[in-house]
Amino acid sequence: MTVALIDAVLTSNLKYESLVVPRVREYCDYFSLDRICADKNQLPKVEDQETLSDLIEHYEHEDMTALLGQFKSYIGKEEGYRKYRLKTEIIHCAALELRRIGIETLQDVAACSAESIKCALRPVGGIGPATIHMFLMYTGREDFVKGDRHVCGFVENALCRSNIDPREVEELVKEAAVELVELGLTHVNPRLLDYAIWLYMTKSVRTA
Repeated sequence: MTVALIDAVLTSNLKYESLVVPRVREYCDYFSLDRICADKNQLPKVEDQETLSDLIEHYEHEDMTALLGQFKSYIGKEEGYRKYRLKTEIIHCAALELRRIGIETLQDVAACSAESIKCALRPVGGIGPATIHMFLMYTGREDFVKGDRHVCGFVENALCRSNIDPREVEELVKEAAVELVELGLTHVNPRLLDYAIWLYMTKSVRTA
């Protein structure tokens, strides 16, 4: 749960492999957490998860900016000047807002409507629709797909097209997942297909 929130907030406007992943891994190592679920088809047990209250408590005892980096997000203008906010502050505020609506673990996200989560996170300065979308994906919403450059590149190559709108890419991946299920691959859903594409594309980049 906490790793999903941190990853989603850090990912915005940062290079994922070189900047985000090392920070998330450092956080997980520091608090002895698994970065990725061992079984992507089911949520880990509640007692095995770090809760949002745990994350919020870290802010009282740890230097989270030193741990997660001094990355900033643009949050608007004030008196004509562009205003930025540390991503660590954004993560803290988001955790407080999510806890306010009763979310502590991945199971709580599954029991809460996506709209309720969006309403809780929208007012947090520095969090936009893409970050919320990513957070819902990371926390196990099976019907969510992120049209990032890797997934877009895969779909464009498959269709021999270029510059496909990311929203169209997301819908195409969702439709492909439905067709794969109809063909008998019952363990497939849009989120897992998205992840499989992302893994394939990142490995292709490394070996190119």
